[in-house]
Amino acid sequence: RKSMKGATMDIKLVREIKKVGVGALHRWQAKQNPPTILTHLNSADLRTVNFVNAELTNVDFSGADLRGVSFGAARIQGCIFRGADLQGANLSCVTFLSPPPTSIFSLRADFSGADLRGALLAGVDFDHVSFEGADLRGVRLFTIGTELANANIAGADLRGTVLDKPPRPTS
Repeated sequence: RKSMKGATMDIKLVREIKKVGVGALHRWQAKQNPPTILTHLNSADLRTVNFVNAELTNVDFSGADLRGVSFGAARIQGCIFRGADLQGANLSCVTFLSPPPTSIFSLRADFSGADLRGALLAGVDFDHVSFEGADLRGVRLFTIGTELANANIAGADLRGTVLDKPPRPTS
């Protein structure tokens, strides 16, 4: 275990996730008794992990290296990505679920201060998702199926962000 900013990240868990995939995270969370409020993967190097179609609930990815990672069609609830490096990440068709009424979280996800340069954000509802102070330079944000109502983008760097219709498939 490694202590980071008052939280503890389980190095063995990170190795297992990188080795066998996101299923290791689900098994670890299921074994926690009592259930953990937050699973700490902060500052972990997770560049090789495939989060496509993953169910991610209450995971702290603060400061994690998630460059180029695909979260395509993942279901995310109460996760924190503060200061995480998501350069070139694919968040297409991600579903951000509202936290349950008993949750300590009011946001569906927090990307405050995260680096999302060049990320692909298509077909996503960002209602109650925070990008406060995030680096969104060069992000490709396709307008069809993407919802930004109630998203917090205060202080975010939006230079070079592309707001466009998705490209037509080529045959």
